[in-house]
Amino acid sequence: MAGFSFGPIDKVQATAGGNRRLRPWDIYEVKFVEAKYETFEGKKEENKGQIYEALTVRFENDEGYYEERIFNPGEKGNERFENTNAEGHKYYSASPMERLRIFIAQMLTVLAPEKMPKMVELAPKVQSFKQLCEVFAKLLEGAKGKTTHLKLAGKTDSKTNRIVPCLPKF
Repeated sequence: MAGFSFGPIDKVQATAGGNRRLRPWDIYEVKFVEAKYETFEGKKEENKGQIYEALTVRFENDEGYYEERIFNPGEKGNERFENTNAEGHKYYSASPMERLRIFIAQMLTVLAPEKMPKMVELAPKVQSFKQLCEVFAKLLEGAKGKTTHLKLAGKTDSKTNRIVPCLPKF
């Protein structure tokens, strides 16, 4: 029987590796990295083969990164959802399309205010979610590396039941 062998320790990475997600409930000084259009194929049995479209925007700093991913609002994207708060009062939240409009307007206003008039001009001509994402990404191309402040709130991830970072509600 062989004896216990701990092995070499000189090549062990003793600190967390990679870039971590920024934590919720804080304001960070970050650099804008990119905005891009992405597609994903469904993995679960009920949506296998279905293609999902998303706009992904990434920010980074020395502490980590934050990515906001907004999926194509689809045909029912203009519908508002009725919610009930803790006191039992009903209210309507912004529709997915309204949140997308506010997000794009805020990003351009903060990162590339000189490009906002161009977006106002091009927005009515956009024919698809993909085209919208590509126009938005192109307008923000010159803002890559720009430093700004990012406020992150938190929400409960339904899969893990953990608090994860998110942008505050608009």
